[in-house]
Amino acid sequence: MKRSCLSALMLCLMLTVSTIPQTVLADALDSKLQQANLAYSKQQYQEAAASYEELIDQYGYSANILFNLANSYAQQGRIGKAMVNYQRAHRISPNDPDITRNMTLVAQHAGLFEKEKSFGENLIDSFTFNQWCIIALCGIFILSTGYGATCLFKIKKRVLNLILVPAGFISLLAGAAAFVSYSSYYDAIVIDQENLLRIAPFEASETTGSIKEGRQVTTIKNHQQFQLIKDKTGQTGWLPRKALEPIVPEIK
Repeated sequence: MKRSCLSALMLCLMLTVSTIPQTVLADALDSKLQQANLAYSKQQYQEAAASYEELIDQYGYSANILFNLANSYAQQGRIGKAMVNYQRAHRISPNDPDITRNMTLVAQHAGLFEKEKSFGENLIDSFTFNQWCIIALCGIFILSTGYGATCLFKIKKRVLNLILVPAGFISLLAGAAAFVSYSSYYDAIVIDQENLLRIAPFEASETTGSIKEGRQVTTIKNHQQFQLIKDKTGQTGWLPRKALEPIVPEIK
């Protein structure tokens, strides 16, 4: 009953299917994408999700296909799987407003919405970990080039400072942002509906509470079929591996 109600709620969110320009698609991919989009438009969300998964398996990851896949899971009430794919799409295309909007809407209606992010957190989220690394390296390159130029040319100190000071600031800022971004780079999403946190990595161990489907967590350690996790509130406990799906897909 809970899942059907949530699915009905998702319909009210007007989640729309994103399309990919046909000019960049091979005929086979185009045909399969049209089939997946058609299934979605007919509200055959399980079939649509399976088709999008097949497209990803065959042609690799795309922000648009991941977005469509996430929408399909959201419409089924499978919040965990939806959040995994929204996060993957967001990492590929962090400034896409449709991805950010739908991910926020689904999180809100599933009771996963956290406190409003600060300016600094929004700034860090505006670029991916890789992009922050590139920005930092560009700043370092400018610094190195500037200092190297002083050995070859007579450059006024004031002019040099106008170049090097901003470059140094950008390098430090980007480096710090990359560090913070990396701390959650290998996080996972809880994908099971019922998730009891245990004090030890055994089925028979006592529970310390529960954690919602769709919650993003950090993996601390592994033990056989269990993982010790920690969420954004500081809550910790052991969960079965099958209850989690990493945002960065495991290499098959």
